[in-house]
Amino acid sequence: MNECCEFSRNYIFRNLKSKSNTMIIEADHKEMQALAHRFSIPKIKNLKCFYQFNYLNEKNILVSGNLKAIIIQYCVLTLEELEEKIEEKFELLLVPKEKIMNNLESIEDPDLVPYSNNCIDLGEITAEQLALCINPYPHKVKTNDELFFTDDELKNESKNNSFAILANLQNKV
Repeated sequence: MNECCEFSRNYIFRNLKSKSNTMIIEADHKEMQALAHRFSIPKIKNLKCFYQFNYLNEKNILVSGNLKAIIIQYCVLTLEELEEKIEEKFELLLVPKEKIMNNLESIEDPDLVPYSNNCIDLGEITAEQLALCINPYPHKVKTNDELFFTDDELKNESKNNSFAILANLQNKV
């Protein structure tokens, strides 16, 4: 994880053995602009995440999150702006960095997140979860219907298109 990022909220774990902790983080306007630039989308209108932390054992912490966001993207077919609401639940296992340092390259579980000094950057975790939820090919609901011809339109189009005219000329020669 980046030590310096557009949206940083460091959280220090305290007394997790005795109870579960909850936290809500929300990005401000400037942070949302920077994240929109990072993800190459026009705008992030709202970004909030609800976290719940539960101590498991040996400093392993189960994090449950509920991400809510409203983003603006461009339709891949028409390039019109469209608003997308995102609501995604996720779980991560936080493990002390020193505990997995030697095995870090062999770990294939994307839901395993190392932390150090009893501190984790929840802003960066939120940003990464948002990136996973962004639709790579957003499009308007009825765009596909508008881009295809009906049978009657195809018949009329085929009579007047350049290839049909060339085919008619070829038959006359």
